[in-house]
Amino acid sequence: MTCLPVLAPASAQADTARSLYVKVYEGNVPAKDLFNSDPYVSVTVCEEKAQTPVDDDTTRPRWHWSYTFKNVTPACRIKFHVYDSDSPVHDDDLGQIQMTVGQFLYNNEDKRQTLRAGDSYIEVKARWETS
Repeated sequence: MTCLPVLAPASAQADTARSLYVKVYEGNVPAKDLFNSDPYVSVTVCEEKAQTPVDDDTTRPRWHWSYTFKNVTPACRIKFHVYDSDSPVHDDDLGQIQMTVGQFLYNNEDKRQTLRAGDSYIEVKARWETS
């Protein structure tokens, strides 16, 4: 009798928590102030949130910002929310987009993607980090 190793089902392997590297490159946003905006992007993966710096007085921000989120599975939701910073008052909403990490990475892992978030466009990429 031959004994075969017991492997976790493919779905269980795919749901293993890993680190997700996200980079936000640049964007194209509407002017919410007199002639420009002071845009930034808030990125939420699962329950963890991080944000780019504010790029002052522009509708063509260039953030070139990256962050690594921990304990992420393909079923986690990823949300990109673009704002116009208006300190000390409430920041203006410039748009958002969200999906599962699995949907976001499908055929696009480590490739630059242009996402539409309301009237804003942002260029981003993401990849799973190796241990």
